[in-house]
Amino acid sequence: MSMQRTIRVGLKPTLEQADALRETLRQHTECFNAVCAYGWQHQERNGVRLHHATYRALRERFPALPSQLVVAARERAREALRSALGRARRGKKASQPRSRLCPFGTTHAPTRFAPPRAM
Repeated sequence: MSMQRTIRVGLKPTLEQADALRETLRQHTECFNAVCAYGWQHQERNGVRLHHATYRALRERFPALPSQLVVAARERAREALRSALGRARRGKKASQPRSRLCPFGTTHAPTRFAPPRAM
């Protein structure tokens, strides 16, 4: 029988590492905002169509950003657009989703830590 466990690990980055994390977070947020702007302008909330319309341009604009973070920003934007456009269609107040600082979280399965097996 196997058991999986999720643990939280606190990061204690150096100043240089903290700056790199902030820059990555800034680029991730810009990806989110760019996808939201496109989706709002074109009234698009379908993830595949958003991906086809924005992925290559975002990868060219942010070549240092890992592709998974570009995809995660697009997925988060899709969720925000789906909510905002749905509200607008129902006649409720809604505006283009924007973020000052979009967290890295994804809807994909988290990376799991597997301790080494005892011999």
